[in-house]
Amino acid sequence: DINEGIDYFFIDGKNKLITTQERFREYKYHQFNDFTIRFERELSRHDDRKLSEFYKNPQIHLEEEKINQTSPSALEELPLPQNIDEQTLQEFQTAQNLYSTCVKEILASESNKKIVAGEEELIFSKGDFGTLTHRFMENYILQNESISILPNDEFKIVDSQIAVLVSQIKNESDKQKILKICNNMTNDFANTDFAKLAKNSSKKYCEWNFKMMHNNFLITGSIDLIFQNDCNSDFEYTIIDYKTDDSICPQKYIYQQTCYKIAASKLLKIPPEKIACYLHFCSFNKTIDITNYTNIELTQELFEKTQTSE
Repeated sequence: DINEGIDYFFIDGKNKLITTQERFREYKYHQFNDFTIRFERELSRHDDRKLSEFYKNPQIHLEEEKINQTSPSALEELPLPQNIDEQTLQEFQTAQNLYSTCVKEILASESNKKIVAGEEELIFSKGDFGTLTHRFMENYILQNESISILPNDEFKIVDSQIAVLVSQIKNESDKQKILKICNNMTNDFANTDFAKLAKNSSKKYCEWNFKMMHNNFLITGSIDLIFQNDCNSDFEYTIIDYKTDDSICPQKYIYQQTCYKIAASKLLKIPPEKIACYLHFCSFNKTIDITNYTNIELTQELFEKTQTSE
């Protein structure tokens, strides 16, 4: 709905409801550049709206097909570039995953399963949980309401995107548990210095989409959160990426965060060295500084590996 600013939603071939954000984050689509939605609407009363630009101008598609494409998330599948030093990781090695057990139980429940083409599938997936968490975080930073608490301590959904995602959970009790987990993780994050700085920053961007050419590759991605720091920081901007992983493995995201830093540098027209990079592991309520590890070179050879690593 372009008037309300709501993402498009799709039903895939297996009748599963997904968001565009979730679709683009799936690894199997890492070579796709799909910010344009392709459509044909024969019944539209406006002749110029019956076809999207993709179909109006086939040359656009032909030109983009010639360009090598990848995404920052595709880099996660490559061998780890380097290990984070033990001193940095020490305080996180014994960190407790506060919500993993409950989430796994809900995902594994019988009410969350369906049979499609003879195979068992989850109705509400781990990817859905990640998208839901990101939406809660985004609403907090932008000071939008996600849910309200009723007198009986149950949650009433206020945000329409959250409502669509949670509607997939058939068990009402499980639905309330998931909302509580997301709300708790958001409150945990809200109490961090980073969240307070981001919320009060005069310049902040959530789910900041980008497209850039780098070493003969067209790279498309989305930065969860980037905000301008105050005058007390050594960095002009800070990137924070939310992770809903079951374990803490920051090495996995070094290439990805380096890519984000380069993209932000080009968009903001500032040196990459003036951008800090942090990972926030939501289930652990732990934030890890990986800035010093994101100064590596992203070569054409590295991007080429994403084309064959699937």
